[in-house]
Amino acid sequence: MPANLRPTIAAGVKAGVVGAGAVGAATAGASSGRASGSALASAAGARGRAGALRARAGSASATLALIAALLVVWSGERVFIGQIHGGRVLGYLAFGALPNGTVAGRGSPDQWWRYVTSALVHDRTAPLHLAVNIAALALVGPRVERLYGKLVFVAGFALAAAAGGVTWMAWSALGFVPLDDYTAGASVGVCGLLGVLLVYGYRTHPGTERAAAQAIKTQAALGIGVITLLGLIIPTLNNAAHLGGLLCGLAVGTWLPPLATAGGRPLRGREHLVLWGVVLASAVALGMAGQNLAHRILAQ
Repeated sequence: MPANLRPTIAAGVKAGVVGAGAVGAATAGASSGRASGSALASAAGARGRAGALRARAGSASATLALIAALLVVWSGERVFIGQIHGGRVLGYLAFGALPNGTVAGRGSPDQWWRYVTSALVHDRTAPLHLAVNIAALALVGPRVERLYGKLVFVAGFALAAAAGGVTWMAWSALGFVPLDDYTAGASVGVCGLLGVLLVYGYRTHPGTERAAAQAIKTQAALGIGVITLLGLIIPTLNNAAHLGGLLCGLAVGTWLPPLATAGGRPLRGREHLVLWGVVLASAVALGMAGQNLAHRILAQ
């Protein structure tokens, strides 16, 4: 930019011409400098915004991967559910939903992997079911990732899903839910993540602003309140599973520390071991669900 502002004056020219030429050159140079400066500032701002977006996307990569998995499963449901394979109609149990009673040839609560995979299954005829859960994940997931890390986010979601399924099975065994029903949906995992954030908001974290923690607590409590209210209004929502997921999230938030950058500490060896065990078990569960689906589709 300084080079654009330097006027060049040729010696030996008449004073009037020199003055006019100098003024014109200086004006043009200043205008060029302002234009160049504005362009540079705009380019720098664009690069800064792009960098910030990449940073936010990177900090939420596990959330985005989970949302992508939900979309893939729902797309498969749209294609295959209702088709007849092996003389039987393909349904949600083929995709990993959790039944509260054994359905011969279709699924059973004894299949442990369903307690995880049921969180990926949604009503194929109601896009709103999927959209609401994706929106909730998009709001809650990145914050959990930034405060606790990707490992806690993934393992916490899976644990909450499993805990919600266990709670719903107990609810069914007590006779509060009719048998031959099934549960599905990511909202139970979202409840677990809200529980983690609620604990974070109630605790004091050295080196962090208390107001920020209070805001997180308020937002988490609001989310829990909305889910509870919807559960009272909409009879098909699985309140028992939501409660189980929330309690699990509260336990996870109490047990595990946030990241050092969020006022916590690094995970210890035993904590790493348990969390990676949960992630590995979840990966096995997904593999078994895929094998079950392939078997049902290829059945003659």
